[in-house]
Amino acid sequence: MDTKAGPDSAQGSPPDAIAWVTQWDQSGPLTALRELLALSPRVRHAVAERLHLHPGDLSAIEHLMEEPLGPVELSRRLGLTSAAATVAVDRLQAHGHVVREPDPNDGRRTRVIVTDTGRVEVLTELLPMFQALASAADEMSPQERDVVTAFLTRAAEALRTVL
Repeated sequence: MDTKAGPDSAQGSPPDAIAWVTQWDQSGPLTALRELLALSPRVRHAVAERLHLHPGDLSAIEHLMEEPLGPVELSRRLGLTSAAATVAVDRLQAHGHVVREPDPNDGRRTRVIVTDTGRVEVLTELLPMFQALASAADEMSPQERDVVTAFLTRAAEALRTVL
């Protein structure tokens, strides 16, 4: 089956979509990608559990490790209401993972910052995964890395089509 024509033709009606997906060859890289996507939330849940956090709180820490954010911006990134994000920040602060401080650029605003201990705890839990991923990448040739990067970039684009 021609996979390039398939997705466009599947938009005609539900039976067309069912037929296309039924005939779609999902072997090889697609099987591996599906397993990776299925494992991702399980990893987040397991790490959050070991850190005694809600899985959503771990997502908040991940965003905050990239840069300090105000509670409203954090709520947008997490897809939560401001109140729900505030509750998550309160829980993280109670565990010592984050602190609130005045925004240096706007004293009327508050920003949330990951503490050194919070950063260390999260990264310590994730380190075995990071090391295994680095090892897998190191074992690839530059050409293999280029192919994998291209596929994963296209896969991310495909995922964005349903957002």
